[in-house]
Amino acid sequence: MLPSFHDLTNLVAAYGIPVPTAATCTSHEQALETAAAIGFPIVLKAIVTGVTHKTDLGLVKTGLLDTAAVSAAWQDVVASVAAHGLADSFTGALLQAQAAPGLELIVSVRRDPQFGPFVLVGAGGTLVEFIQDVASAPAPLSHDAAYRLVRSLRSAALLDGWRGNPARDVDAVVDALVRLGWLAVDLGTPLIDLEVNPLIAGAAGTGVCAVDLRATWETEGG
Repeated sequence: MLPSFHDLTNLVAAYGIPVPTAATCTSHEQALETAAAIGFPIVLKAIVTGVTHKTDLGLVKTGLLDTAAVSAAWQDVVASVAAHGLADSFTGALLQAQAAPGLELIVSVRRDPQFGPFVLVGAGGTLVEFIQDVASAPAPLSHDAAYRLVRSLRSAALLDGWRGNPARDVDAVVDALVRLGWLAVDLGTPLIDLEVNPLIAGAAGTGVCAVDLRATWETEGG
């Protein structure tokens, strides 16, 4: 059986990369109870089989401050799923504690059939395909190699504070890359790729948070 979202978050957390508190819900009532248990603000993400870019379909709701907002968000995503003909693929929602705002990065590991695992870092969030500012290197990475990788990005200046924004926790970003590289090396060939988008880089000294995870495994389709 392929790993679930919680398996991935537990895996990433086991390698020392911070993740938000999260739980899956299959009903409106369960969502309200879970949100209250996690604490506000909450992010609600619909779980729809085969859908990757959920934001484009209105299936991600952020900044939910109370149970009334969670209730409205659940109803909105159910309506959106139905409007796009995806009701049969809707299995519930993921509720997450909302991470503090910061600079959004994409970090991932991908296995090349010939050369083995690579670590990738770049500008992340919803603009990742538009900006296409990424850099990669073979895993595992030393701390110095990971630092050079981050600094090679065109957008690296954003980490130092840009137009009044705070400097970001570069050390925590570098540490996450090193840990992700070792994760890929340790897991070996079963892992084809694992992507964190976004990895939110907080202000200097406050760390990072792996908000959204996706993985492809060798056993898929085979």
